[in-house]
Amino acid sequence: MSTVMKAAIMSLLCGLATQGAAPRPNIIFILTDDLGYGDVGALFQNTRQETGRPALRTPNIDRLAGEGMTFTQHYTSAPVCAPARASLMTGRHQGHCGLRDNNFDRPLDPGSLTLASVLRQGGYATYAVGKWGIGGGGESKFPETSMPRQVGFDHFYGYKMHRHGHTYYHDARSQIFDDDAPQDVRHIYDTDLFTARTKKYITDHRAATPEKPFFVYLAYTAIHGSYGQWLDDAITEKTPFQVPGRPYPEGGVAWPLQPETPSDCNTWLHPDYAAREGWTIPMKRYATSVRRLDDALGDLLAFLRAQGLADDTLVVFTSDNGPAQENTSDPKHFDSWGPFRGFKRDCTEGGIRVPTFAWAPGRVPAGTVNATPSSFPDWMPTLAALAGLPPPAQSDGRSLVPALLENRAVKAGRIYGEYDVGGGGMPRRVQQQYVREGDFVALRYHKDGAPVPTQLYNVMADPHQDNDLAADPRHAERLAQMQALLLTCRRPCANTGENWAKTVIRPYDKTPLPALPGAKAGPYTVRLYPGEWPWAPQFDALDAARTLTLDTLDFDAILAAAKPPCGISVTGLIDIPETGAHNFTVRTAHGAHVWLHEARLFALEAAHDGTASIPLAKGLHPIRIDFTLAPAATPTFALEISK
Repeated sequence: MSTVMKAAIMSLLCGLATQGAAPRPNIIFILTDDLGYGDVGALFQNTRQETGRPALRTPNIDRLAGEGMTFTQHYTSAPVCAPARASLMTGRHQGHCGLRDNNFDRPLDPGSLTLASVLRQGGYATYAVGKWGIGGGGESKFPETSMPRQVGFDHFYGYKMHRHGHTYYHDARSQIFDDDAPQDVRHIYDTDLFTARTKKYITDHRAATPEKPFFVYLAYTAIHGSYGQWLDDAITEKTPFQVPGRPYPEGGVAWPLQPETPSDCNTWLHPDYAAREGWTIPMKRYATSVRRLDDALGDLLAFLRAQGLADDTLVVFTSDNGPAQENTSDPKHFDSWGPFRGFKRDCTEGGIRVPTFAWAPGRVPAGTVNATPSSFPDWMPTLAALAGLPPPAQSDGRSLVPALLENRAVKAGRIYGEYDVGGGGMPRRVQQQYVREGDFVALRYHKDGAPVPTQLYNVMADPHQDNDLAADPRHAERLAQMQALLLTCRRPCANTGENWAKTVIRPYDKTPLPALPGAKAGPYTVRLYPGEWPWAPQFDALDAARTLTLDTLDFDAILAAAKPPCGISVTGLIDIPETGAHNFTVRTAHGAHVWLHEARLFALEAAHDGTASIPLAKGLHPIRIDFTLAPAATPTFALEISK
């Protein structure tokens, strides 16, 4: 790490400290599976209980909310697990992520940063526990390329393949791994197992390297539906939606866990629900699974307090998508979608608005509610900032640190998603897209093979999305802007091919990006940033040391003004004389990122000489070019545009 970079990091750490946050907190990021916004007591169930209807209880999640911050407008990036997890891990929304739809075994984008690799650069020990399920071999039988220890995690304990998450009891068919070694784990409910392993990792880490902060990505199976296909044959009770075989232990789980008796597995119902009149067995099992997750969270928070780590640890708790309707789970049992419409596989609010909380006593203000519209890609720059690192340009998100530490409203990253596979609620939608801007969400999809006109909702005034405003002339300009955004904030998925289950093709992949209406040609602005970074940073989050104005896109003049090591950001409008596909060729010896509108054309962290093609309408288009220059090297960068 260079002296310049160290100075930049120390400056950022001092800035964080003045905002009330200790440098480099430990981080535990908890990702649940299919937990609906409405499944949580503090968000919905407590009010539901007051009406006398069947309701869930989540006392420990409620306590997490009471002692921390609730993000009421936080979004996943996809309404199903694998693409949502890939977007979270790479900091890219679904318009730029290489894993989309139900392509569970696609690898993460080659060479991309991940939450783990970023935090490891910041000096963190990195651990992944539980469900991985985001590709790079395994289910497809192709070589593994994107497993946890290949993308920045020092250690991993859990199962690799997506389909192995359809059980809570693992055996050789749904193998648990300790790093790369398969484990003989049977007759242990995995909510308990993953909680105990997390506590063991933290205990061992503190004994070996107490001075080093840790990052734990804890991805529970709960509360995904489960069924007999993957259930251990030795377990007698085969009822779907598996439950544990015993109460959660007093004082919490401890490693190693003793197996349950096979005849007890999948039989225990929480006493708050076991004798409830009018409740079906699926309702009791669903409620027990949610409560077990809640018990595990309470155990983990009590452990942090007992270890003296509460003041030094940030816990983030969220879900990969909305509630599911499968394997006897049903959102209608408890209105698991809360105040929204839709569920898993829907790009309506019920499928993509997820329960999200942050807890860090003494740092995150207790009992606060933050209404910043935000999404999964925002966590990469947020955690990078907390680690004292610059936010990576790779990420479509923006840092939520001011929201976390001061409960300020911030401008988060673009909230955008797309999903192609049918399912979820009615009508049965495919080729779904959504984008949020301010209080409004634009949604479009295909029904019965034909496109449905773009819908427009004010999700603050109308969270259930009952009132489509698209035909309202008062919103005509907003609708046009957001329809353009559905094209200009994404690129077609490049990670296609015969090796994977499904090629991602969208009906709008070849639609020319519309020109900027009413724009006038002007000079280019060049901003120079002295420094050296481990990756190309988000320069718009930093302060430029010098600004130039150029009439033409003259990279010779730009390089002549640069003093490496440094970063350079160029913004302006390019004039496209004719509608059609245009080729952009980049030659760089360093990191470089290029956007047209918000569509990411290049995302490079190393030397590159290559061409990307993009369809553009005639007219003016905003372009942003960010690149870095290393010290002791001849400055090199070129961008050429051709038809």
